[in-house]
Amino acid sequence: MATSSKINRQLMVEMRLGLNGHRQHTMTAIGKKFNLSRQRVYQLLRRYGIEKKIIVGDQEVFTCPQLIKQPWFPIKTLVTLRKLIDTGKIKAMNASANPQLKRYHVNKQEAIRFLNAWDDVENNVVNVENIKKDKNYFSCPALTKQSWFPVKSLITLNKLINQGKIKAVDLSTSPDFRRYYIHKDEAIRYVATILKDV
Repeated sequence: MATSSKINRQLMVEMRLGLNGHRQHTMTAIGKKFNLSRQRVYQLLRRYGIEKKIIVGDQEVFTCPQLIKQPWFPIKTLVTLRKLIDTGKIKAMNASANPQLKRYHVNKQEAIRFLNAWDDVENNVVNVENIKKDKNYFSCPALTKQSWFPVKSLITLNKLINQGKIKAVDLSTSPDFRRYYIHKDEAIRYVATILKDV
């Protein structure tokens, strides 16, 4: 026969995970139900490994400190992870009732989506280095200094790129700045279109 403490622990697990018709409860709410402190509930749930993750439906959810400790997740500092969340690169839910206090939880599927995007970023770094080394690509300042290229102002060149009149590759890692590189063939195509109009 099960002891009452074992039944209580099983009920705590069900309440924490939202199983058997229970909605998900915080550790504080579970503590109030069983007249225990939040820390004692944490200790009891820790034996089951419940403090390490929360399950929402069939989806695993991590707190920020738990996520950075995952061996498969590339971000290893809370500051970087929170910046990624605050800038919208990783979607997370704030589990705090106080909107000023941020206790983010990240769904495992979202972490995996970011991981796939991270792989693309690492692949793009290789492409960035290849473009920078390729003699057929010009940075905007280098292109305006070419004697055969008619545009001599960086402002005008950037306007032409933004208007889509010249195709360029943005190699900037910051969303606030643009570092365009233009392939020589594209620059020649633009010069040819100008000469047609003249």
